[in-house]
Amino acid sequence: MDISQFAPDEALTRAKEFQERRFFDEAIVWYKSAAERGNIEANGRLGELLYKLKKVKEAKKYLIFAAKNGDVIGSIAYGGLLLDSGKVDQGKTILENLIKNENVEAMIELGKWYMKTKQFKKGAYWLQLAVENGSFSAFYSLVDLYIETSEVNQLNELLKLLTNFEDPVLTREIADKLFVEGLFELAEPLYVQIKKSSPEVLCNLGMIYWENNQLSMAKDSFQSAIELGEKNSLYNLGMLLIESGEEDQGIKLLERAAEGEINEAELTLGMLLADNQPFTALDWLEKAKNHNVDGAEELYNKLDEKLRQKYSRGN
Repeated sequence: MDISQFAPDEALTRAKEFQERRFFDEAIVWYKSAAERGNIEANGRLGELLYKLKKVKEAKKYLIFAAKNGDVIGSIAYGGLLLDSGKVDQGKTILENLIKNENVEAMIELGKWYMKTKQFKKGAYWLQLAVENGSFSAFYSLVDLYIETSEVNQLNELLKLLTNFEDPVLTREIADKLFVEGLFELAEPLYVQIKKSSPEVLCNLGMIYWENNQLSMAKDSFQSAIELGEKNSLYNLGMLLIESGEEDQGIKLLERAAEGEINEAELTLGMLLADNQPFTALDWLEKAKNHNVDGAEELYNKLDEKLRQKYSRGN
């Protein structure tokens, strides 16, 4: 195909489509077609893409052209390139000029550079400003920063701004991040806000209540998740009941979890039943072994050998 037959604006549109689909080689070809015929936006986007792909020398040519001609995307990327190249004053000047016009992406670029260079307070300042101007990506970066620096109070204050976004998907993603990091006291109120949006949220909320010894609330959360088809909650509630002394009910839930392809439940049942129902336990351990659950094969072999010795002829 002769790309030159396409007008620069059309070539730019096609390049963007390829980039969105992560076909970067094709995107570069189409960007170049538009850029080399003077399309300013194509120069900026091409330079930005090349810079992200670590092709700094090639990127610089296109970014300089874009920045000189007032392209915002190119200017931000060029400012970032200068910062990373050690030309700090030049890079900051470009970004700060854009920030004067309330350009949020420039705030984020400068904030992330400060983070990379371990200047956390300055990074937090610019990212906070971007958050206050409605940036989702800055919010993520700032959460990461406060987690990395263990600044729980600042993180707690930041989370109060989540209500400004009115986005349950964002709230869920942030809550999940906090949950994984073990920051349960911060994740809990976020999950409570959106607990009707997903059974997985109810499951995680149940885990937080369990961790905090709020057993009744944990049971309610797991049960609500189960009613919505969340299979991991069968396992979690089963283990909670067993821990609370309700072993028969707990085992029934673990059996339902195992039947629902929660393979960890097969291993757990094998371990729990090994003394009183060894042959049933052996069946569960065999299933866990066949599903490649860690530790299942060793436990299966030990119990199998024990039963062979016990019931061998002459014993």
